[in-house]
Amino acid sequence: MQLRARFTPTGDLDLKAITFSMTEFASLERILRLASPAGGRGVSFVRHARDSAGRMVRLYKVPRHIIKMLESLLGGSFERDGTFTTMAGFGQTFSCREVNGAGCEDIFADDQDLAVVKCALVASRNHWFGGIANVGDCSKPS
Repeated sequence: MQLRARFTPTGDLDLKAITFSMTEFASLERILRLASPAGGRGVSFVRHARDSAGRMVRLYKVPRHIIKMLESLLGGSFERDGTFTTMAGFGQTFSCREVNGAGCEDIFADDQDLAVVKCALVASRNHWFGGIANVGDCSKPS
């Protein structure tokens, strides 16, 4: 999945999720529910046409009052331009491998869903087609 973040003029966060996998959308939605004090109420998404590669596209609207908790769960922060910066990690080590490429970045997350979302943000930051999160670090072959 690739996850592109952009702040709106009102301070909310738009997350454009692009993937072939419904499971990756489910991971993102679970993390957004965890970040929301109302169990996900207030977060919405709109389906868009598939991209030129045939991936499904959804635009998630994240209210500004949820962003700090989302950053805390993910172990990083969103910059003003929407770029996600990871902080020194804790939790289980995952490799975030570039889809159709050689890139790989070690990330830390408490569970697979967090790793999927965090890896998708890393993929966007690195201008990858997408990222795949797997248990273990980048030194292990995929």
